[in-house]
Amino acid sequence: MAAKASKDACGRYRKIGQSVPLELLSSHETVTFGGTPMKVTILANYAPHAAKGLMQGSDRQAAVKALFESVGGKVSSVMFTRGIYDVVVNGEVPDQAAGMGLSLAVRASGSLTEMVVLEELDMKAVLAAANKAAGVYKPAG
Repeated sequence: MAAKASKDACGRYRKIGQSVPLELLSSHETVTFGGTPMKVTILANYAPHAAKGLMQGSDRQAAVKALFESVGGKVSSVMFTRGIYDVVVNGEVPDQAAGMGLSLAVRASGSLTEMVVLEELDMKAVLAAANKAAGVYKPAG
């Protein structure tokens, strides 16, 4: 159940009056679009002690599923990856508070050295706001 929300300048519903993320990979915010669960992608790197636990057989897919379900969300996929990030998780959370709570709990555990939470955007609403802003913005010089 989504809490009361208001639309921001981009037409997105927000529980708390936070600004639109400026850096693509630094957003830790999740948003509910009119009561619809918000899709999120989590990119993360394991801390050395957590990587050791993974090697010893810790079932991280079950742990991630339980984590999402604990806040009323659901997991679509958990992928262990080669490259910049160790794991990529795709799922849904019911609202911003659930997403932030999930993120805070994982960060507080110390099991990750890096965690990026990306939110799905309503691009039509973003473009509408960008076009409004472009009509009034006057660059310096």
